[in-house]
Amino acid sequence: MGHTHYCRSTMDHTPCYGSVGHTPCYGSVGHTSCYGSLLWVRWTHLLLWVPPAMGQLDTPPAMGQLDTPPAMGQLDTPPAMDQLDTPPAINLLEMTTNMEQSLTSSSCENQPLTTPTTANLSWTTPTTADLSLTTPTTEGLSWTTPTTEGLSWTTPTISTVSTVEVEDMESECKSNVKSQKLSFSFNTRPKNRRPIACTLCRQDGHRASECPNDVLALPADPPDEPDGLKVEPRRAIYHHVSGLMEELVRQTNLDEHETKIRERVKDAIERDIKALYPLAKLQIFGSSGNRFGTAFSDLDLCLVIPGEMDRDEKAKIIGKLHGMMLSKSKLYGTLVPIKNARVPIIKFVYSNHKLNCKYLECDISLGNVLAVHNTKLLATYGRIDRRAVILGHALKCLMKICEVADASQGSLSSYAYVLMVIHFLQRTDPPILPVLQKLGEGGEVKVDEWNCWFYQFSRIEELKSIWPFVGKNKKSLADLFVDLLRYYATFSWDHHVVSIRHNPNNGLLDKFDKMWVLKKACIEDPFDLSHNLGTVVSLRMFKYIHTIFVNSTNYFSMTGRQKNELERRLHREPTFAELIDSTLLTDDKRAPVDPKYFDRMNRGKEEEEKISLKAKQQKKKQSKVISTDKKAPKSPANGDKYLILVTAFSSIVLMDLCYYYRQRFYYKGGTALY
Repeated sequence: MGHTHYCRSTMDHTPCYGSVGHTPCYGSVGHTSCYGSLLWVRWTHLLLWVPPAMGQLDTPPAMGQLDTPPAMGQLDTPPAMDQLDTPPAINLLEMTTNMEQSLTSSSCENQPLTTPTTANLSWTTPTTADLSLTTPTTEGLSWTTPTTEGLSWTTPTISTVSTVEVEDMESECKSNVKSQKLSFSFNTRPKNRRPIACTLCRQDGHRASECPNDVLALPADPPDEPDGLKVEPRRAIYHHVSGLMEELVRQTNLDEHETKIRERVKDAIERDIKALYPLAKLQIFGSSGNRFGTAFSDLDLCLVIPGEMDRDEKAKIIGKLHGMMLSKSKLYGTLVPIKNARVPIIKFVYSNHKLNCKYLECDISLGNVLAVHNTKLLATYGRIDRRAVILGHALKCLMKICEVADASQGSLSSYAYVLMVIHFLQRTDPPILPVLQKLGEGGEVKVDEWNCWFYQFSRIEELKSIWPFVGKNKKSLADLFVDLLRYYATFSWDHHVVSIRHNPNNGLLDKFDKMWVLKKACIEDPFDLSHNLGTVVSLRMFKYIHTIFVNSTNYFSMTGRQKNELERRLHREPTFAELIDSTLLTDDKRAPVDPKYFDRMNRGKEEEEKISLKAKQQKKKQSKVISTDKKAPKSPANGDKYLILVTAFSSIVLMDLCYYYRQRFYYKGGTALY
């Protein structure tokens, strides 16, 4: 019996085990095992390649299937005799038809036709006596059990499939597809789909996640110099820079006199509001009360009225304040009410000569109690170490000159930069500032469902008893400022959050803990933990701010391209503001301001013009006096004309002198003071 090699995966194949005279094909010479072959499955006119499971590749054929001889029980059974003792059935019709044909062919027309019967037939039933059946035995057969000695098995792997075979299979699939008259197109863009554009560089062809401009630069390595060489030249320059930073704070910081003026202004405005709401109370917050403000800072006031109010009631209160301020136009000017904001506010300019206050910009927000606690927290940090206040002023001055210190323009606010300074000083070695929200036994002060508790002390000795690192860090202001710039130039913005409530011993706060993975700049508010101060910062603005940190690090550490620029500028005896060159730190680029900012600014100007126009109309109605006996004015005489010309000429000269002295007062050497 011949044998045809077969595949075990074929369903319509009869196994060859047990056939007489047949040797199983496993282990036979010239037989290729089907294990590891590639299987093809036809599906909807396509041929798809299914890789064989690895469990089928690493198992050799089981030898238990090879060492069993054919069963003899299938050969020793004689044919059943009950099939032989029955005579064959006689078909009479068929016999009659055959006889008629034979008679016709022999021309026996006159002979009578006799119907055959079974009487003359004889049948002998066969018996088994005449049969001789020899039962086959295994005596004449020889069976050799195959073993694995002559076999070599190599476990097939996926690596045995070459790329040539895959390419052949792909070409076969393509030919099958063509034979079925199917056509496919790949990597084609639908006609109605918009082109891909990058929101970072404003270019087409790639997304923001694949933008080559998204790679952040790093500052140059700090100078690796021995301590003996580092002291002399670099210490002298850093000592000069530290002096300029202290002078900046002395010139711009709120002194006691200015603070008292703002307190008196707050009391005067509070008296006017109490005429409408007797239980109302005003509180100062923001830069005017957190020790990080300047003489040019706004006066931020929080109006607290007892009782719960919804948004409509708050809008009505702002409307009443607006009407009250309009009636006192000599004190309140440039009114801009914002009623539909999350925290309704009204902006105005306050002027009162009796209080020695001229054109002080003020903001009154309704129910912003959380900001008052933020102000107290920052003021407490400023009391611990004065270097925190100086570094905050220096960083704010740097960012304002580079035009990235206004949240309304899509950048970070001054408040965010102060939090960045405090976060850095908590992580110096040794630390300069503690985490006040983690000191002491803790407590709970609920404001708008947020815990605003932090450790407060009346004297610095009380803090030393709990936190022993007070005054241990002796670094200079310039060294700390360079370390601050380098810290945020190399900060892991992709993974971590700037937080002043997180314990430094536990590392940095992760973005996944806050679920702020979609934003680059993440700065956590110390009390309102859901508020990210970097939400308004776009990708382009973030890279612009990061570039300022990198270039400022190279500039003040005297490395990289700006190696000698700082020393050259110090020879001119500048102020700290004059020491900063925005074109150098920003690579001579403009800040990528959000276009929506200009729309908001234009709408604000239109609202101011409408409000001022209404105020003028009301003032005209109040001061309008109808006179029936009004006479026409007389024309001036010749002497009067001469007097008018002299007066006009003298007024022009006086205006020029005033402008000249004003320039001398506000400017020094042609460069504006900070």
